[in-house]
Amino acid sequence: MKPKLRIISLTVAANLLLILAKLFVALITGSLAVFATLIDSIFDLLASFIAFFGLKESEKPADAEHPYGHEKFEHVSSLAVVSFIFLTALYIAYEAVQRLLSPTALSITGLELAVLLGTIALDILLVRYLNKHVPRHKSLLLEATRAHYSADVLQNGVAVVGVLFSSMGYPLADPIAALTITYFIVKPAFRVGQKSFSELVDTSPSPETLEKLREIIRSTSGVRGYTKLRARQVAGKIYLDFEMQVDGAKSVSKAHALAHHLQERLKKRVPAVKDVVIHIEPKR
Repeated sequence: MKPKLRIISLTVAANLLLILAKLFVALITGSLAVFATLIDSIFDLLASFIAFFGLKESEKPADAEHPYGHEKFEHVSSLAVVSFIFLTALYIAYEAVQRLLSPTALSITGLELAVLLGTIALDILLVRYLNKHVPRHKSLLLEATRAHYSADVLQNGVAVVGVLFSSMGYPLADPIAALTITYFIVKPAFRVGQKSFSELVDTSPSPETLEKLREIIRSTSGVRGYTKLRARQVAGKIYLDFEMQVDGAKSVSKAHALAHHLQERLKKRVPAVKDVVIHIEPKR
């Protein structure tokens, strides 16, 4: 199994454990904050299955039907994950407002508290694991997963505080905690959603990266100039095309060799560059 798929498979297994633990506490205590984290974990599980499918499709090589590859499947899956997160947040917010209007006191035992603390510990382990692997793979889908589990740590912590205060005679603490959780859910999801959408609509790399690419082209011996440079990003990879101006007296074979040399130079100096299309133009 490929590394990205192995990481997502691990999150599926972890989600199953989290769901069972939170379901136990939510049913016993009746806490809306815990129920919010339970619903969140259920959506996480569905999102993990979507992520698994998206990554599996995105890593397929180019074919006749998809000559530019399948990388955008990852971004479509990432947006699906974000959509699940927003739906979760809306539902939790609605229930929290209802509970604010009709407060309900809660109680919690030592065992139930221990289970909640255990879910926090598991989330922390998952975040540490993802922190180790996400930078290496440069995947927005894995980044979305990491952002959500990072928020889970805070969500579960807020849920514990809400349940404890509610059981001490402050019933409004639980719905307030639930509303706080919606913020932690939505904030990272919005950021990842923006990045996924920008790559789906072929947003160009950063100005710094573009300037570095231009400098590499300008500094290549034999290149007399360039025009119509365009670059777009997909799944952390850069696709580049431009017109390269060469000495009009240069033979076709030498101009082709120069273009090939420049392609390799761009890929070596900027590892994110996956494909370079160069149109050769003579310059007198």
